[in-house]
Amino acid sequence: MRRTSYQRDEGLTTDQATRDLRMLLDRGLLEQRGQTKGRYYVAAGPVLDIAAGLGRPAAVRDPYSARRTASM
Repeated sequence: MRRTSYQRDEGLTTDQATRDLRMLLDRGLLEQRGQTKGRYYVAAGPVLDIAAGLGRPAAVRDPYSARRTASM
């Protein structure tokens, strides 16, 4: 994510968005990539561990499949 996108999406000032991202970096939850205008942030550390543990969502079963089969 980019700071400007985060700032816009959350309705924050530049200082607020910068403070939040710095805090997340300091706590190891985000990693910074790129330099100056090309800078963006990606998930890191515990966030990646949590995401890996979630796995892929299970397939959703169609609750109406029996009705469709019966009406054909």
